Amino acid sequence: MFPDELLIKIFQNLDIKNKIKAGLVCKKWRNCSKSKKLWKKIDLSPKGIEIEMLPIFRNFSKYPEQYKYDSNSIHKISKWANEVEEVIFKNCKNLNEFSIVNFISKYQKSIKSLNLSGMNGAITRWGYSKMTCLKNLEKVNFEMCFWVKDRTIKAFVENCPRLNTFILDYCDLISDDSIREISQGCGDKLIKLSLVGCKLISEQSLEYLTNCPNIEYLALGETDEFGDEETETESETETETESETDSDQNQNENENQNQNQNQNENENENDNENENENENQNQNQNQNENENENENENENQNENENENQNENENENQNENENENENENENENENENENENDINKVVDEIMNEFDLDENEKNIKKDNDENEKNIKKDNDENEDEDEDDESEDVSSIYDGYLQSIFADFSSECNKLKYLDLSDHKELNTSSLKALLGGLTNLKTLILDECDITDNILDYISINNTRLKKLSLESNENVTNQGIENIIQSCPFLEILDLNEITSLNDEFIGFLENENDNDNEYSQILNNIQILRFSSSEITDKTVELIVDHLAISNCFLNLKELDFEFCSLITDKTLEILSRETNNLRAISFSSCSITDEGMKKFAKKSPNLIAIDIDECSQLTNIGINEIAINCTKLVTLAISATNLNDQNLKTFSQNCPNINFLNISNCKQITDKGLKYLSKGCKQIQWIDCKGCDSISTKGVQYLTTNCLNLQFINLRDIHNLDGVFLGKLKEEFYEKKVSIKFWDENHDLSSISSSTKSSTKSTSTTQEDSNN
Repeated sequence: MFPDELLIKIFQNLDIKNKIKAGLVCKKWRNCSKSKKLWKKIDLSPKGIEIEMLPIFRNFSKYPEQYKYDSNSIHKISKWANEVEEVIFKNCKNLNEFSIVNFISKYQKSIKSLNLSGMNGAITRWGYSKMTCLKNLEKVNFEMCFWVKDRTIKAFVENCPRLNTFILDYCDLISDDSIREISQGCGDKLIKLSLVGCKLISEQSLEYLTNCPNIEYLALGETDEFGDEETETESETETETESETDSDQNQNENENQNQNQNQNENENENDNENENENENQNQNQNQNENENENENENENQNENENENQNENENENQNENENENENENENENENENENENDINKVVDEIMNEFDLDENEKNIKKDNDENEKNIKKDNDENEDEDEDDESEDVSSIYDGYLQSIFADFSSECNKLKYLDLSDHKELNTSSLKALLGGLTNLKTLILDECDITDNILDYISINNTRLKKLSLESNENVTNQGIENIIQSCPFLEILDLNEITSLNDEFIGFLENENDNDNEYSQILNNIQILRFSSSEITDKTVELIVDHLAISNCFLNLKELDFEFCSLITDKTLEILSRETNNLRAISFSSCSITDEGMKKFAKKSPNLIAIDIDECSQLTNIGINEIAINCTKLVTLAISATNLNDQNLKTFSQNCPNINFLNISNCKQITDKGLKYLSKGCKQIQWIDCKGCDSISTKGVQYLTTNCLNLQFINLRDIHNLDGVFLGKLKEEFYEKKVSIKFWDENHDLSSISSSTKSSTKSTSTTQEDSNN
């Protein structure tokens, strides 16, 4: 008979269902299976494949949809378990709200950690209000729970006084109000807060978090409102716009008053003009009357004169002749005078015309001057607007720096900070934030568009870093990275992926190192993971690093290397790594220029390799691939797509690597049903396999996999045209019952019309295949 303690240790390695089955064997096993040690943690989440090594594997499905537990299952578990401290319902989408609430309520006095991540749309307000009865709750994980709102967080904070950890990644409805509630309710108890992908979070949250001096973990990656000048200056600009509108109103009122005054003056002037016109008209009338009277008098006088003239014609003929002569003389004189008068008038008119032209020229000059003045005023206004925008941005920068400085001084115990995807943060703001965080161990600045200025500041201020991620920061140079390496001796993980300007110069300072040189003795001694994907480094960088680690006796600390898309990496790197037996667990040579000769040397010296990525290594043949299968027997993850892999290689892998559970053989054109048969017999632990584009396999090969690999959770069969429609229909039905994820050759292909019955006619099957191929 086994002692109880030994039985309990054995039972700890069993999953939940097998623990319950073991308790049904006998009374002793029943008592042991109910031990509190076995039920502190209950994980009901679907068991997928978690790959934490190479970033290349992030592109694959980590959690295939396989649901083992339903409402009846957790009801049985609740009868078996006594005290539960941690409950994980991650991605348990087949569990209803009522079952979850009842299960949690039973252990309301003991549960300390609650994980509901991925349960989007499953919990209502009634459900989470029932969950807030967990008085000893310390940790909540609501990642991708779209039902979580500010009022949800408020309810948990108010009713769960021991809360110190909040995982709220990708909760789209969470805003700064939730952070205010957390900071007020938790205060110095708060230790961990993750807000990755929360679109409504701004830097206002940092101001609230100054009330949480003991916080150690803060993730703010991909928060859109964080550092957004427009959203943060709204409150400031509102008052400015109000004052501007008030001043504009006053100006408009004054202008209206002036206009009214001008109108009154114009009316008075018009009245005066009308009066003057009336007076002039009266005067003209009087003048006309006087003229008429004078004319009448003249007529009478002329008549009298004519009579006298007729009577005295003869007498006065001589006199008239004399008078006529005199009159002619007078007429000539008058004509001369009239000509002089006309000349004077013409001169006056010409003078007036000249004056009009001068006035026109003056007006033109004035108009041009006015236009120039307007242009100058417009330019000045534009300059003023630019100055105002600069003033606003400088005010905002000052505001941001003050918040960051306050946070870094109050929360100086912070050890983990994620600011990924925040290009809007400038150098001064980042310096203000990092200034007081001298205890940082992990700093993630992916896609932050930083420069060497920040790296130089980190190398002086944050020298205790163990992990630094600078992925996709194109503006950093070799010099900045060199300063980091020389100043941060505790670095364990350095991620330099997607820095295309990176080359051998960043590590060139090690070129003059010798065995007796202590100047660089502490550099990279603790390094475990180095990532250089898509860079321009060559074999020289690898040689300098490996030689340095060998001198420091730290080469065995190195566990992971990533050379994905490093086209200048060749067999020499494989030779350098194989100088001594290495302790590498994961390595990526995807799209590198490696051959069979280098792989043969490397594989023999890498017995502890767990994951390898050699996708698209076209120069590698089946000989080099066979060396991996023979020497790397601990492999769990193998990415070998678009290579010269053949059936014999799969046979060797099945014989030597039985622990493979993740396999990517997509676009390997030499694979046939025979190779899948070998694979399914030896590698029965396969959970994830990608066969996309393997044209030579057929229904028979897929049957080998689905029959022998009982743990299969994901299979990709796209772009394979030799599959039988009836078989696919049956496979879909079978996988649906097992909750296995399957992808067929066409994303738009719908198998709902294919009958799963064996009685389906050949005609319908062939037409379905043709339609799907089209």
